[in-house]
Amino acid sequence: MTLTDQEFRLFRNLIYEESGILIKETRKEFLEKRVLKRISETGASSPYWYYRYIASMKTDELLVLLDLMTINETSFFRNRPQIDFFNNSILPELIKKKETGGSKTLRIWSAGCSTGEEPYSIAMGICETIAYSPNWNIKIFASDISLASLKIAKDGEYSEDKVRATVDDHLIDKYFENNGNFFRIKDEIKNNNPLRNKHLYIYDTSDCLAGTIKKRPTVNFSDVILDDTLKSDIYDNTIFHLEKMVENNGIILFGKPGVGKSLVCSAIINEAINKGFSTCYLCSKVNFESLSELIREFLTPCILIYEDIDSLGQDRKETINTELSSFLQFINGLTEGNDRIVFIATTNYLEHLDDAIKNRPMRFNRKFEFKYPNNDQINKLITLYFDKKTSDKYSTTCYNKNFTGAHIKEIKRTATILSVKDNTDIDSVFEKSVKLVYDNFSITLRNKPGF
Repeated sequence: MTLTDQEFRLFRNLIYEESGILIKETRKEFLEKRVLKRISETGASSPYWYYRYIASMKTDELLVLLDLMTINETSFFRNRPQIDFFNNSILPELIKKKETGGSKTLRIWSAGCSTGEEPYSIAMGICETIAYSPNWNIKIFASDISLASLKIAKDGEYSEDKVRATVDDHLIDKYFENNGNFFRIKDEIKNNNPLRNKHLYIYDTSDCLAGTIKKRPTVNFSDVILDDTLKSDIYDNTIFHLEKMVENNGIILFGKPGVGKSLVCSAIINEAINKGFSTCYLCSKVNFESLSELIREFLTPCILIYEDIDSLGQDRKETINTELSSFLQFINGLTEGNDRIVFIATTNYLEHLDDAIKNRPMRFNRKFEFKYPNNDQINKLITLYFDKKTSDKYSTTCYNKNFTGAHIKEIKRTATILSVKDNTDIDSVFEKSVKLVYDNFSITLRNKPGF
């Protein structure tokens, strides 16, 4: 079976009208071979009837034929001189123009992207050029007529030989995951979106779920004065877990107010964003179904934080808790999945949480208690907020008072005000400041009128 000249023109014109692909007369054999292949596989009686079927019905079969017309020959960083010119000349010039105009939005279209190597090569070049990319709103749109090619591009999985043939080793280490039989583009490249690598505050409105992108905290783990073993365990169950594990995880931080739970959460957020992850902070009760969709669609892998979880998870033996059921379903969906999500909950009142939260593995796998600082930690806190000299001289005045970092910070504020008011140095008013803070925040208030 062969195509007549008239049949060739029918197929050529249809393909051009539907895809823009022009097949020249000299490539009749190329078209004939693919049309006859589909005739054989579909059982059509002749080229003309196959043409009538795909031209009139416009079914998926037309897309299959169009897919056969494309030549999906490509590679990472194909045509290196063009890629280098884009990265070294065009991209820096674009960045400069955008910044001069007060814009950090960049849109790039990879037309005819085939199996995705070109748009991913562009993305790697952008990440290498714009070191501060989290501050930019960058989108790369990739399109191709071949649905099969787009599926490969979306999955972002390639053979090791294909990757190593044209991608430098340092880029492989940075932007690919070695999954044994293949190399996979990392999520921060593959799933680039406006919420990726951001610190997001989520809250509920009367109509929908809403959120605000907040400035990332500046606190580092090295700034947190805490028992070293406890700090290491928390890091391992949050940042390290997110880096090395595909399973989700949940932890509870509990202890008296002011003992450092919020500070540790800030350090986790900062470290997570520094490593390319997203973070999400729940400010209030929300629609958990909508929140689950948002997290999985835009944020994973991510850290999710809900401070004061007792507002939702009160013990059902103590109160009627009508919202607990939907919250538990939400937690189950998070912690029992493999989306690379770490859920951190904090509470001042672990004893008031429902057993379904505090004593149920796979929802929250670890509970970390924050205690009042010991004397050595008090010394470090005073050194942090004052200096080593003040700590050596006056730390003992803060011992055995159940002071936290928040108390020491308030002592610093009080001492600063008193030193200005009395026109003296801070050391001279340190002990007075300690007494004022202790009297004001002790269990039986002893504060009297006056500063």
